[in-house]
Amino acid sequence: MENRWKRVCPKCEEEIYHTRKDHRNYLDKKKVLCKKCCKPGRKKGFITSDEVKKKISNKLKGKIPKNINLILYRNHHKNITEETKEKMRNSRICYLKRTNTYCYPNYNINACKYFDYINKKYDWNGIYATNGGEQEIGNGKYFLDFYDKEKNIVIEYDEPHHYLKSGNLRNRDIRRMNEIKEYLHCKFFRYNTLTNEMKEY
Repeated sequence: MENRWKRVCPKCEEEIYHTRKDHRNYLDKKKVLCKKCCKPGRKKGFITSDEVKKKISNKLKGKIPKNINLILYRNHHKNITEETKEKMRNSRICYLKRTNTYCYPNYNINACKYFDYINKKYDWNGIYATNGGEQEIGNGKYFLDFYDKEKNIVIEYDEPHHYLKSGNLRNRDIRRMNEIKEYLHCKFFRYNTLTNEMKEY
C-alpha cells in the first residue's frame, strides 16, 4: 500500500485508499461517504444535515439563481399572455415565409368533394384546397375549409374530433369560429359528418 493514503467511510467504516494525501484529507474533513453508501445518482457522498440545508436555504433566499434564463425558458408558458402568444406566432410565420419553408395545412379529400357539390347546388363560387387553395386570414392564423368571397360565406367541414362526447362543439373550435366571424363579418356554416347536416352559426 505504498503511496496510498487510507481513510474510513463515516457510515459503513469501510477502508478507502487515495493516491493523494491532500485529496484524502479534504474528503475526510468533509466526511464524504464511500461509493457504496452514496445515494443513487449522486456523484459525491457529502453528508448534508438539516441544519446545513436550512443555512443554505436562508442564504439563497431573495437571490436570483445563476440559471435564471433556463428557468424562465422552461416556465415561460405559465405566465405568457394571449397577446404575447399572438406576437410569437406572427414572428414564427414571418420567419417561415422569409426562409421559404412555410407550411400549408393538410386537407380532407372528402371535404373537397362535398364543397364541389355545394358549389353546384347553390351556384356558389367558393374556394377550397383543390379549387384555388384554402383562404388564409389573419396572416396565416387560420385557413378556411371553404370561402366564397362574393357572398362572404364560410363553411367548416367538421370530422368527429371537432366534437365532445356530449355532441357539443369543442371550445377551441367555437373560439376559432368567433374570431373568423369577427374578422370577416361573414355567414358561417358548419357541416357535421356525423349527422350529415349543415347548419348556420
